[in-house]
Amino acid sequence: MRSMEITDEWIYQHMPVVDNAMITALENQVDREYVFSKRFEQKMQKVIRREAHPVLTGAQQLLKRMAIFFTGIVCAGLVLTLSVDAYRDKFFMTLKTLREDATQYNYSSEEKDAVLTPTIPTCIPEGYTETDRRDSPLFCEIFYENNAGEQLIWEQMLISANNALTLVLDNEYDAEEEHVIGGHIATVYTYVDGYAMAYYEADNYVYVITADHMTAEEMFQLIASMDI
Repeated sequence: MRSMEITDEWIYQHMPVVDNAMITALENQVDREYVFSKRFEQKMQKVIRREAHPVLTGAQQLLKRMAIFFTGIVCAGLVLTLSVDAYRDKFFMTLKTLREDATQYNYSSEEKDAVLTPTIPTCIPEGYTETDRRDSPLFCEIFYENNAGEQLIWEQMLISANNALTLVLDNEYDAEEEHVIGGHIATVYTYVDGYAMAYYEADNYVYVITADHMTAEEMFQLIASMDI
């Protein structure tokens, strides 16, 4: 029997043929008529939204293509001329950048000794229970879920001189609404499928709340229930 020497070059040469055969075999096993459940579809839509515009830290991706323009929102130690005296100062600066399908927020602060103290909503919608919680010195995230499998996620991020944070949020929403809560502007974005996202800045913190199915009014109630 003739022997054959298997070398790295031989493997590299023939592996594409094996790869194509394996892919074809897997494709033939796919049930193209399978119908996914409504709950699965909802979860996939949520994952797609979060993965398309994740939270970025540090100076990552600052040079990615910007679609339209830069808008600077300067707060904290700077003097702003506002017609409403009810607005309170924040302790950091926000640079808001509008991209083609997302809004990017960059933050800066001179506060070096800031410590994160979780400010948790006390008015959780009926039927939701806490399922998971992740804490760090700069970040707190709490997951809630109801019996229908709909998820509510509350995130609180500390802005300090030691935490260079960049946040990217989806801007392909269907409706936008703003309320002044605790002297700060709260913004809620809603989608036709029931998905909702809230954005709120107060003191040394940025809050982002997302829900698989919730009204704008319920989102505002969540923010108002925090002891800011």
